[in-house]
Amino acid sequence: MALQSCVLVPAAVNGVTSTLATVTATSAIVIGQRGVFVLTVDQNCTITFGDSTGHGNVAATPSATVGLLLLGGTSCTFDLGTEFDSFKIFNTSGGTANYSYQPLSKF
Repeated sequence: MALQSCVLVPAAVNGVTSTLATVTATSAIVIGQRGVFVLTVDQNCTITFGDSTGHGNVAATPSATVGLLLLGGTSCTFDLGTEFDSFKIFNTSGGTANYSYQPLSKF
């Protein structure tokens, strides 16, 4: 889903910063349908999206070959639309990865 013209501001919920050991994945991180968030990773990681309610596409467990590649040191903004409400991250690097996400609101 494209955001044609809007200003994104931090949502009322706090962002989360955490670490992820080498070659491990997070459990499903639920943002909610139509949720927008920014994700920053400092190591190469992959990300998959899913529906945590089980009524739609359950997020596949990401791996080195499954999911969208996020290069270390990047920030990406995602809009989950109505298809997804959650995501999982997998650390593909040889060291511990730090990641941070912040839900956003459309202004």
